[in-house]
Amino acid sequence: MTAQTVSAQSFYEREPSRYDVEMHFDIDSVGPPGSRGVALRLPGTLNGRRAIFTLDTGASTSVVSPQLIDRYGLRLLNDSVSVEGMDTVTVQRAVADSLTIGLLTLRHVPFLVVSAETGDEAYDRYLDHLQLVVGRPLLEVLGKTTVDFVTHLITAPRKPKKKQKRTRRSNLDLVDNVLTVTANDSLQLIPDLGATHSALDHTYYNNNTASVEADSRADTVRYVGIGGIVTAVEYALSDFPLRIDRKSAVLPTMTVHSTAGYESRLGMDFFSRLRRVVFDLRRWRLSIEPK
Repeated sequence: MTAQTVSAQSFYEREPSRYDVEMHFDIDSVGPPGSRGVALRLPGTLNGRRAIFTLDTGASTSVVSPQLIDRYGLRLLNDSVSVEGMDTVTVQRAVADSLTIGLLTLRHVPFLVVSAETGDEAYDRYLDHLQLVVGRPLLEVLGKTTVDFVTHLITAPRKPKKKQKRTRRSNLDLVDNVLTVTANDSLQLIPDLGATHSALDHTYYNNNTASVEADSRADTVRYVGIGGIVTAVEYALSDFPLRIDRKSAVLPTMTVHSTAGYESRLGMDFFSRLRRVVFDLRRWRLSIEPK
């Protein structure tokens, strides 16, 4: 089957349902042995064919690898866009006629066609979870989304409420089309279920160099993702306290990047330690419940 080219159309049409949304998920290990990286995986269907999606709330759109276009019968759009990853790459877009996860069905779902392969077999064997990714638009469609890490269940109301004005308790924002949350009253981080670990960017390092270097030591690491492989110098702070929406939790290890090119984010090492997290994109608020 050959991918077809189509023109742009209305996207993310949610199929009506009499029931509240329920989506079961698994937390799977990703990366080399000993890396302790995990991803949130959602079983469902794409154009009626069984699929396993990775949920990535740090991605502003959904992603599919070129190898899966024909398998799932996606149609290519006649345009291209630039994507920022480990490097900037130009990619095509494609659309799926239907996507179903649990009790939720969406029509006309757009994807960026992005290859996660780096050409290095030692790394590429661990990148299967990046071949089919559902991004932040899923949260926008649902409005208020509860991710329960005890029951492994994502729930949302049958009908999303209308968006409300931001209040003093609102802690979510869109910065350069990326969803961010305010933690510890001043830290702006991306709540990123697609990231295996949490990190603070070089701005935090520059503002706290003395304490960071006194409490940890530098380590040189390699990161793999869209756009290739990059090398970075980072520090690891122990027992880092985080406060979100008046609730506190301690992260055993918080990475601090000393070089530019990395954004501050909360990853699965943080979220998987919680009982549940609620993304409310109607009131622009994220709340957590520690175990």
